[in-house]
Amino acid sequence: MLLKGSLVNVNEQLYHVMGRAGFIDKIGADNFCANIDVALTRAASLEK
Repeated sequence: MLLKGSLVNVNEQLYHVMGRAGFIDKIGADNFCANIDVALTRAASLEK
C-alpha cells in the first residue's frame, strides 16, 4: 500500500531532528508544508 500525505507546520527544531535522522530524505522535503492551505494546494496538484 502506498500512502500519500504532507506534514504541516513542523517546527524548526523537529525538522532538524528529522533531517539528522534521514527522515526528510526518505519522504522528501517537498512533503513538508508551512500551513494547511499550502498542503491542500499540494494535495490537489498531486491528484492530477
